[in-house]
Amino acid sequence: MIFQSMNHDYTVSAALPTDLEAILEILRQRQQWLAERHIVQWEGYENFFPRSYFEGKLAEGKLLVARDASGTVCGLIALADQDPYWAGKERPGALYLHNLASAPEARGAGAVLLNYCQHWAQEHGYQVLRLDCRADNQALNEYYSARGFRPVGFCTDRTHRGTLREKEL
Repeated sequence: MIFQSMNHDYTVSAALPTDLEAILEILRQRQQWLAERHIVQWEGYENFFPRSYFEGKLAEGKLLVARDASGTVCGLIALADQDPYWAGKERPGALYLHNLASAPEARGAGAVLLNYCQHWAQEHGYQVLRLDCRADNQALNEYYSARGFRPVGFCTDRTHRGTLREKEL
């Protein structure tokens, strides 16, 4: 399925085993991009989400990628049916979104992945999308608010204090 965002066409599909290196490289690029801007967010990211995590998501078919017109992987997102950050706030029909990242030059790829997830979730009977983002990252919180994800609480894990957000479908 082809989605368009900001005059860029992207195709979204399940990740392939051959995509894993490109996925990990996008994550490294995004970590560097954040560090260069002094945005405290993904320090030690690979300790919390190592290669094996992405291998597992890939094997489950719960890792999606966005590809540009040349077929290059330029964004990713992982799906889950539960999330420990939402413990005690579980809800039937919730799809949890994780690890949204795009290559720094891939304008609009993140929005395309979110739109795809919304359509996919609706087609598969989900009623709400849920995610979390760092509470003190104002730009990221505004990004999700602009896409209809409203704040519904907070979560804390080690050094991460996140805003829990959800979008009714």
